[in-house]
Amino acid sequence: MPTNQSALAVFLILVALAKSWALKFSLEIDGQKVDVQFDPYQALTPQAVEIMNFEVGENKLVDFMSGACTEGQDAIVCVQDRIVGTMEDTIIERFTTLSSSLVTVEAMGEGLEISIARTYIALSEVKKTLYSRHFEGLSPESRSLRLATSLLEIQAFLYSQLSERSRQSAETALEKAAALASTGYVATELQKKRDMYKHIQNFDQFEEEKYGTLMQQLTSYALQEQPSNVEGGIFIDHGAGSFLKSSSDRHKRECLLMSVMDAGARNIGEIGFNAGHSSAMFLSVLEGSKVHSFDICRHSYTQPAAKALYELFEERLSLTCGDSRTTLKEFAENTSDRAPFDYFFVDGSHSYDDAYEDIVNSCALSEKGAGIAVDDCNDSEVRLAWIEAVKNGVVVEKNKGVCWVDTCFGACT
Repeated sequence: MPTNQSALAVFLILVALAKSWALKFSLEIDGQKVDVQFDPYQALTPQAVEIMNFEVGENKLVDFMSGACTEGQDAIVCVQDRIVGTMEDTIIERFTTLSSSLVTVEAMGEGLEISIARTYIALSEVKKTLYSRHFEGLSPESRSLRLATSLLEIQAFLYSQLSERSRQSAETALEKAAALASTGYVATELQKKRDMYKHIQNFDQFEEEKYGTLMQQLTSYALQEQPSNVEGGIFIDHGAGSFLKSSSDRHKRECLLMSVMDAGARNIGEIGFNAGHSSAMFLSVLEGSKVHSFDICRHSYTQPAAKALYELFEERLSLTCGDSRTTLKEFAENTSDRAPFDYFFVDGSHSYDDAYEDIVNSCALSEKGAGIAVDDCNDSEVRLAWIEAVKNGVVVEKNKGVCWVDTCFGACT
């Protein structure tokens, strides 16, 4: 296929990825630059895979891009990382431009219509903040100051979610926010944010210090009980029992942890205990938090792992065994006086019906606005269940396209 036709064919196919408010970046194909559009509202990794697999003549796009990879490096992983990294850079640039404009205009009192924040999914959080209790009774000057600070806090949060390369940007955003108000309520809130984000300097080191040894112990329990088939969600390679350490795996754990920390969660519900890795992460990092896990307990290592965590965290952990479609409803009926959950992590059955029911039942046990994360949202059945839950108003989506690494994030309505 001639060069110009190759580029045109790829461009037309890539355009099919674009939806409203799509972003774009350029790739060089056969010596020509082609604009690649992607949807920041959707998870980036699956889009990168689709882009890589587009056929250009007799080859796939990955073949054209792999030439820049170092010798001995896995070409698939290399190209995927390059594409996702380029999308992240595009998101950072767009978010910086929009947020800076909003801060400037609002701080000047120009009354910019905040609905333009919808041009970027992350800025919808600002709209919620605008009309929240934080602005009740404030003067116009204080209101503008609070908005500017809120934008910078959100900017720092999003930067911290993207990649190692954006760590300094997060720190810079927080420093600018701190300069806006050096005293009073805002300064106190900003200091809390700074404390929360301390770990973003080096998440590998953070994991090792906070729960690295504990994760090894839980994995050891599982391997002793069931050496041929260990499940560990976002922590353990299914079947092999080895700890997942790739950049995307670490990113998934960091996104989940940041989401729970940002929600200020203290009473966490969980579907899918398995060997206890995610429960251990929550309990190790969130001091004073409690986790109630629901698991079918089909694995021989589940209850020994739970016992080990009981001994370490005592009354902060509880486990209910059985089918979650039944146990969550029974839990609601038998503990009507309990405090509602303020966060729920769902990692259960992957069938559409089960996943949808888990989402509904989790939100039924949670307070309004409680955070919810659903793992394995790249699975078609789970993804459909999530879409249906959004459509039916069970949940609203959050951080879409920024922190979705096969995990859907949202809030219960």
